[in-house]
Amino acid sequence: MSSGNQIVKLNIGGAQFHALKSTLIKRSGFFKTLSETGAPVARDEFGAIFIDRSPEHFDLILNFMRDGDVELPDSEKEIKEIQKEADFYQLPSLIKLCEEKIPFKKFRHIKSDFELLDALAAYSKVFIVIPGILPN
Repeated sequence: MSSGNQIVKLNIGGAQFHALKSTLIKRSGFFKTLSETGAPVARDEFGAIFIDRSPEHFDLILNFMRDGDVELPDSEKEIKEIQKEADFYQLPSLIKLCEEKIPFKKFRHIKSDFELLDALAAYSKVFIVIPGILPN
């Protein structure tokens, strides 16, 4: 990846995308690092840079890289998927946009040990209420 006006061919999980190099490196730490370090990249049989990620939300990710803003879906599940991809592509502004769109839940009923571990890993402050046990 050299000149800023160069068209870059991407193969994201089997789906083809094209973008200017300047678009890719403007907001994405992932693509900027690829460009600046000259690190070896996997390429498909047509020479496109291959990235082993789901292409499902890449249109939205690419539009964010182009415009710096994007309309997020209403589905919390989809927003979390987009946030995960934004983390991979190192797009802190998109991560923040996703965080702002997901409603903050003050209380959550935890039904299993797995959910408890997930909650403890995700939040810096967790308050656990155990029915029948009162503090002295």
